[in-house]
Amino acid sequence: MEHKQIWKSLLFILVLFFFIAVLWGIFGKKYLDQHSNNIEKGNEMDFTKITANLIVENVNETVDYYKNIFGFNVTAVLPEEGEYDFAIMQSGDVEIMFQKKAGIVKDLPEFKDTKIGGTITLFIEMEGIKELYKKAESNCVLLQKMHKTFYGMEEFTIKDINGYIITFAERLKN
Repeated sequence: MEHKQIWKSLLFILVLFFFIAVLWGIFGKKYLDQHSNNIEKGNEMDFTKITANLIVENVNETVDYYKNIFGFNVTAVLPEEGEYDFAIMQSGDVEIMFQKKAGIVKDLPEFKDTKIGGTITLFIEMEGIKELYKKAESNCVLLQKMHKTFYGMEEFTIKDINGYIITFAERLKN
């Protein structure tokens, strides 16, 4: 009778280990993957958005340019009337801020001798590129005509009134 009890106990332990192994196989990998991703990140931060803040001489002219040519909408301006020091404009999920050079130099003197236009290019993915191209062709400095790329986009590039280089692109439909 003792042998039966020992065998039952061993069988119970084996079944228990098997059950634990199956659970580890199902849930343990998820835990390790999630944990290793956090280790690779080095922290729990998660960036959710980036918005370009472009330095300009005249915010009002820039707002009109982006509204009339590219169809952006004003979401905020400072001050609310007269000559703007700052503006936020948006079209779909794309948001751009424009700040008068004098204002940003006051906060960040490092920009005092920086030429407006900088060394940044913006790449804006969109829909309806053909209509925008028709408008931009006669109202913008066109740096690249509309063309198809090897990476599946139809795009063109302009230089805006402040000297910023912007590529507008639309995914090609299959």
